Amino acid sequence: MAVVVPLHRKKPKRRRAKLTDPVVRAMHEGERIYDGIIGGLYAQCGKRGITFRVIADLPTRAWKQRLDGPQTLERSIGDFPGMSAKRARIEGARVIALIKS
Repeated sequence: MAVVVPLHRKKPKRRRAKLTDPVVRAMHEGERIYDGIIGGLYAQCGKRGITFRVIADLPTRAWKQRLDGPQTLERSIGDFPGMSAKRARIEGARVIALIKS
C-alpha cells in the first residue's frame, strides 16, 4: 500500500515597493516584490535568478467565450539583469494593457 506524503511548499515572501535596480538586486530566493507604481507587475526571485512577471484579469467576454478558460493570465516579461526595472515597468504596462483589451 502506497503512502501519500503531502508536499508543503513555502509561500513566497511578498511585499510592495517601487521596483528599482538596487531593490531587485537585493532580493533573496523565494521573495516576490510587487511594483508600487504598475499594478500587476512583480519581480520574483527563484533558484535560477530574478524574473519580471505580470498578472492581469481577462475581460469577461474573453473568458466566457471559452467556457472553462482562465480568468487571469500570468506572463513572464524578462529576466534581471537583462531587463532593467525601468524597462520592465514600461513593458509590463504594455503587456497588461494588451491582456485587458
